This record gives sequence, structure tokens and C-alpha cells, in this order.
Amino acid sequence: MEEMGIIEKLNSLSLNEIEKEIFIKRFGMTEKNCTVEDIMNSYNMKKEEVWKIESKILRLLRHSRRNHKLKDFLDQKDKENEQLFEKLDEEIIVGKK
Repeated sequence: MEEMGIIEKLNSLSLNEIEKEIFIKRFGMTEKNCTVEDIMNSYNMKKEEVWKIESKILRLLRHSRRNHKLKDFLDQKDKENEQLFEKLDEEIIVGKK
């Protein structure tokens, strides 16, 4: 899949520059795939804020599902986000004990 096609699609969405940067760094469209912790440190954010931005962009991209180039990418990221949210839920439950 062409990363430039995804970046062009990101540019067509109503996102601010920080949201675009986070998404590009987070999903490895630069030299390396940044972790949530990397993004948190770079932008002085909480995990939930990073995940909220990721979810927002994936939701906006999903409205363009007619673009078949994005379908596999979005499906993979949906699975990864689901795992992240499950892990967060576990951390919250363990933290309450």
C-alpha cells in the first residue's frame, strides 16, 4: 500500500497539524513507528489523548471506505486499537484493586 496515498487522504481531512503529525509518527509513516509513550513525551500528552486522536482520525478515514487502498490499513489499525483499549481497561481494573 502506498503511504503517500494515506498522507494525501489525511491532508483532505479537517485535522490540525499536531493531529496529522501524531498519526504519521504513530503509524510508522516516517522513519520509525513511534510508540504511544514516544508521542506522549514529544507532545506532553496522556495516553488517552493520543488514543483519542488516533480514534478520531481512523473514524474520519473510515467514512472514506470506498477508497479500497485504506481498507486493509484501517482494519489492521482497528485491531491494534482494540488491543490497546483492552490493555488500558486491564490497567484500570488492576489499578483499582
